[in-house]
Formats: sequence, C-alpha cells, structure tokens
Amino acid sequence: MNALPLLLTLAAAPPAIPAAVRPLGACVARSGPGGEAGFAASAFAQVFARYDARFADDADFNEFSLGRGELGACTTWGGVGGMLINLEAVRSAGPDSLFGVAGDSLVIRAKHAFAFTDQDLGFGQLTLQVGLVPDPWTQSIEGEYDLRGAAPTLAERAQFFDTSDLGATAQLQALEGRVGLRVAYLNGEGRNQIEQNAGKNLTFVLSGTPLLMDLAGPLQVNLHAGYRDGSLGAGKARNHRLFGALTALHPRAKLGVEWSEAFGYRGRGEVKARLIGAWASGALIDPYLGLYARYDRIWTDTSLAGAHQQRIEAGLYTDALSQARPTAPLRLRAYLGYARETFGAASGPLPGAAALADNHTVLLVVEALGWSPALRASAPENDDDAHPSS
Repeated sequence: MNALPLLLTLAAAPPAIPAAVRPLGACVARSGPGGEAGFAASAFAQVFARYDARFADDADFNEFSLGRGELGACTTWGGVGGMLINLEAVRSAGPDSLFGVAGDSLVIRAKHAFAFTDQDLGFGQLTLQVGLVPDPWTQSIEGEYDLRGAAPTLAERAQFFDTSDLGATAQLQALEGRVGLRVAYLNGEGRNQIEQNAGKNLTFVLSGTPLLMDLAGPLQVNLHAGYRDGSLGAGKARNHRLFGALTALHPRAKLGVEWSEAFGYRGRGEVKARLIGAWASGALIDPYLGLYARYDRIWTDTSLAGAHQQRIEAGLYTDALSQARPTAPLRLRAYLGYARETFGAASGPLPGAAALADNHTVLLVVEALGWSPALRASAPENDDDAHPSS
C-alpha cells in the first residue's frame, strides 16, 4: 500500500479541536488561501458557569462564579485578511483591591482586537496580526487544549503568560502546516496595562508535527518550544520565559504536557519560577460520558525550599453534541470534578501554616461555546469591483 496518499490526506485533515473551542484560529483560517472566497462574517460566544465547594482546615467556602463570558465577531475577505474583536466580562476590582465599579461588578473589556492578513507564499502561509493580539504561546497551547472550561492552562493560571497584549505577531506555516514559526513583538504589560517602560517583549515559538497517522481516526502529535525576552513594569524588571509543550490529539482523546521556566516572576526580576502541567481527556461513550484529569505543579521561587503548589483534578464530563467532528459549531458540556490542592511550607497564604490552606474542592462547570458563520457574500467578478476608486 502506498502511504503517500494517506499522509497527504492526514496533512489536509482539519484539526481535532472543534471550531467552537478555537474561534480565533477558525476565523483567521477562513481568510487564507484555503478559505471561502469573498466577504464573510462570523460570530462566536463562550460562557463558563461554575460552582465550587471548597473544604479546608481554615474554613469551608462555596460559590457560583463566571469563569468566562465572551462575545466576539470577525469579518474576512478570502485570500486577503480581515479583522476580529473579542469582548470579555471581568470583575472590575483588581486582585489586590476590594472595590471596583459599583462594588465589584462584572464589566466588559476588550480581550482581542486586531487586523490580520493571511497570504500564500508558495512555500508556506504567512499570517500577520496587529493590535491587541493573542500571546503566541497562549494561542499555541489553547488551540490544542480541550479542557478550558474545567481549568485554564497552567501557564495562564500561574500568570506566566497573559492571554493577549498590544503589538504585532507573524506566523509562518510550511509543509501543509506541519512546521510553524510564530514571532511576536509586544508591549509586555498584558491586556491590563498600557506600556510602562521603553522595552518590548520579543517572543519566538517553533512548532512541529513529528507524527501524523491514522488510528481509527487521525492521530496528531505536536511539539512546541520557544523563548521570550521581556520586561515588566516601570522598573523594567526582567521577565524572560523558556517553555515547551507536547500534545497528542485524536477525535476521541486528547492529552498534553506543558513546561515553563520564568526568569523574573510577578514583577520581581530576581525570582526564578517553574511550572509543569499535564492533562488528558477522552470520550468513553460519545457524547454522553467522558473522563478528564489535570496535574499542575508550580515552583513560585526555585531558590526556596517548599515554595511550591500542587493541584490534582479529575472528573467526568458529558456533551449534548458529539465533539468528534472538528466542524462542530456548538459545545454544551458539563463537568463534574474533584480537585486536591496542596501548598509547600513556603508557599501558603500564611507563612508557616501552609497546611491550613490545603483544600479539597468539588466543582460543577457548564461550558457553552458557539461559532457561527453568520453572513457570506460572493467575491466580485472583476478587479474593478474589488478595488473601487476613491
């Protein structure tokens, strides 16, 4: 049997993560050489509603919360580019504040707002973005992470990386998308702040797909690695990162491992920190029953003994609609999970009393995601219509 046709078919196969879970990537892809001709507009929404019951020696606590509330839209012109705006709901008070807008109300802010162009170079595909753009490392991992409703990636939760920042990014993909390079030139303050110093963050992310095979469906193994040279705050504190990840994607199961080294952490340039996170999920009876698990470990200061935190989470999920199809436009999923979080002697909220912060949590999360091509218009028949005179 000739393996070449199979490899070409697999290389052209759509990603194993549904479009509703990765709306930014799905939107940009529509403007590329393989996208639809003419004008198109799309809308997407994401809601994570959760209930957590936490049990600890110091105190028990339970709450309802909104893990994510987002509404976005993008417009594209096939073969040229487009624009995207994504709004999110956040608490108005900062992490160290007790009061925000009208107490601590949910307010709306921009999470992403950028223009982009997607061009075929012959040997590869080039995507340029400018504005409030996705962080290249966060985008690389989230595009292959299927459990965002249950928990964010550890790189985001531990504040090693922000989701977006002001600046510009470039992505080059070759060999049918099996090799990619992302480069970003950003302010470095994240989406919460204006620029605080004259320095800029320069980030490189190299990605590859060393294994692509048919195993009762397409199995894709991806490797990512990168480095960020950065600074933070008015004092221009060191804020460098070295990072890597491995993911395996199949229509029925996903798993991954992420690792990051921080040279400068939370505004302290002298601190070195580290994280290792792993996750796995799989459908037992599609779409009615699946299993998921996460392991997170953070060293908040590698020079101190006991400066670590660990979280182990596992549970069940059920889908209203099968997620085995990458084109699935909707996800309505419920998670029921249990988490155990422990703190080292030097990392608890109270010095010398880390054991009081150790806790058990029972959680229930409802994840609702949707992505819809809302409007299409065919391309004009001649170039005069495409480029009207002023």
